[in-house]
Amino acid sequence: MRLIMQAGNCVAWGQYQLIRISNSNNVMIDIATLGATIVNFYVTDKRGCERNIVLGYDDAEGYVCGDKYIGAVVGPWANRIEKGQYKIEGEQPCQLEQNEKTNHLHGGSAGVHTKAWQVKCVAQQGVTLTTRVEAGEAGYPYSIAIEVTYRLSESNELSIQYQAFCEGIVPINLTQHSYFNLNGDRSDITDHCLSLEADEVLIVDACGIPTASVLVDKNIMDLRTPVRLDHVLDQHAPSLSKLDGYDHCFVIKGQGLRTAAWLFSSATGIELEMLTDQAGVQFYTGIHLGSTLGRHHQVYSKYSGLCLEAQHFPNQPNMADKQLECLYGPERMYKQTTVYRVNVI
Repeated sequence: MRLIMQAGNCVAWGQYQLIRISNSNNVMIDIATLGATIVNFYVTDKRGCERNIVLGYDDAEGYVCGDKYIGAVVGPWANRIEKGQYKIEGEQPCQLEQNEKTNHLHGGSAGVHTKAWQVKCVAQQGVTLTTRVEAGEAGYPYSIAIEVTYRLSESNELSIQYQAFCEGIVPINLTQHSYFNLNGDRSDITDHCLSLEADEVLIVDACGIPTASVLVDKNIMDLRTPVRLDHVLDQHAPSLSKLDGYDHCFVIKGQGLRTAAWLFSSATGIELEMLTDQAGVQFYTGIHLGSTLGRHHQVYSKYSGLCLEAQHFPNQPNMADKQLECLYGPERMYKQTTVYRVNVI
């Protein structure tokens, strides 16, 4: 049963709060103080039916116990750092917690997806949330104050603005980990059409660490023109078979806030355009969902939803030519903007 809420209201949600933002087009988004999580994203489809286009759990406890980062903001470092290590010139090597075999993934035990965020301000069409990572958590050497603002426009644009303030030099990489399903989680995403504005993709090893950047021309990674996902997921290319789907970072063309991805379901007429100012987008087809029990007793498995995560590159703190781009401190504040624009055609 759907929770009845008024826009701009905070209601109790277990030990946390749930905040609704909405517009006059019946787009409604519920955001939790747990992990700054997008819990619900309601859109009216071409037949006038309400669809919840993100995967989720029935209650707060599902998110507390879940380990798939569903709907949450992740960081301080989203994605992977090889062996959990990095070295900044002039400083001692830093060893972060290794929580995915030998990798550091999504901030480890300092992950902001598990934190109770504070509501800084809230209105009908926006909310700002804050949290903090203390020095020493999961090996992070300095404290990090994080702020995320969600705004929903009358043009059905959900903008997400991230800021982080650091007491010392540290790599930061925040992103949103919603699993989208434009059919409303009652079927998988293999009938969706997708395109990515990327001429290059990072090829990864068995541990998910990039080994090279390669051109996507005329191969399974060429998603520059819209392709129905079942047409590529069924091809069993070596680059996909070892992961059983996509979990790759695509290098987005251009700079500044620009279109990075487009997603469409002909079944509902819902299209989702993603814009970002980040260099990469991690395209992930939910290959590690396993048999996750989700909302309405649905069992989520691979392809139940997909993620489009705007971010720095995986393991970028260990890329000599790109390390400086992902380091932040007292003299350089972290900022990031991503927009998800919804339309019905």
